Amino acid sequence: MQSNVPHRKPLSVLLILLMIGVVLTPLSASAADSDGDTVDDSLDDCPHAAGTSTIDKTGCPDRDGDGYSDTYDGWTSNNPNFGIDQQLTGGSHYSVDHNSDGSLLATAAGTQIRIFDTSTHTNVRSSAQLVGGNNAYITSIDWSPDDTYIAATLSDDTATILHASNLSILHEDISHTGSSRTFSDVAFFPNSTAIAIVDEASGWGGGTCTGCSIMLVDVATATIWQEVKPAGNSGSYSSVAFSEDGSRMAVGGDGNSYLINTSSWTTIRAMNPSIGSNVHSIDISPDGNTIAMCTGYDNGASRMLAFQTSNGASIFNKQATSSCYGVDISPDSNQVAFTIGYYSTNGGTSIIYELQSGTLIDTLSVARGNNACSQSGGQNPCGNVNSASWHPDGIHIA
Repeated sequence: MQSNVPHRKPLSVLLILLMIGVVLTPLSASAADSDGDTVDDSLDDCPHAAGTSTIDKTGCPDRDGDGYSDTYDGWTSNNPNFGIDQQLTGGSHYSVDHNSDGSLLATAAGTQIRIFDTSTHTNVRSSAQLVGGNNAYITSIDWSPDDTYIAATLSDDTATILHASNLSILHEDISHTGSSRTFSDVAFFPNSTAIAIVDEASGWGGGTCTGCSIMLVDVATATIWQEVKPAGNSGSYSSVAFSEDGSRMAVGGDGNSYLINTSSWTTIRAMNPSIGSNVHSIDISPDGNTIAMCTGYDNGASRMLAFQTSNGASIFNKQATSSCYGVDISPDSNQVAFTIGYYSTNGGTSIIYELQSGTLIDTLSVARGNNACSQSGGQNPCGNVNSASWHPDGIHIA
């Protein structure tokens, strides 16, 4: 009699394969892990910043490895009544940024970059003059996360990448077609292989700018490999920042701001600051959960704002009496420093808030001197506070 076993074997193999398929299918279709920390985004309290925390939050940055997130550990000074530790005089500094361990501070000192030792406050190296003529100056600088490079944008509509070790030039005259424009901000990708350069309309008040964009530039070759225009071809953009994992890019523009997915370069959402002026500065918190930004003066005030990254919900909306030019979130993601322009009550100061509650922590009178700053308009004796950078220790701010 012929056995039936050979006829049943294919069916049994098929059943086994189907069962294996049932087991494997959920794994292959599992939720995304945007920051690569092995915690699915659906379970990750910080989906855009890799971390190992497990106690108060799951998958958030935890620099001391104790299981609690950096936000919970919170090493940034609380109500510190900051005092000036050292003051550099003799010229304007338009942008500042620390290296990764805070041992060095780079400043955009007019037409050149200067690097200071943060312990001795001495100028350890300076670049050549990067721009000249027509009152041109360095508009923004950013230190690469791996400490290898410093990128600079210039008011003559060019950008430069330098070796941080000696401030020699790697690439210069990085440019873009068009006219009446200013490269106003720059930010490195977290992996230090590319920079984002912001292109805005030149002159006071911003405005439309045909062809302006956020340009993604390869560090090795200085080629523009992507252009992003969340407001369309006529938009003017003024600030940019990346999440820790590089999956999100925040962009400030003329009267609006945007959150961009860097995989598709599509706009996730607009975050309207409810004011017509430029979003001069924007930052994403180290834990990736909050976006802070500030605007120029418009209709009697400027704005200092914070939004949730996940859904764009407003956290706080404060007003200042003068334009806000800079914003930087503390390394533990608990506080945010805003830097203010040159007139009236808030003139010449940096204002620090608790990020989630909007509680005022401190106001630093950085550029007021003995002046009351009570005047308005161009004759005011205050100075602009153009930029801020938290030291990684959370108790020093440049």
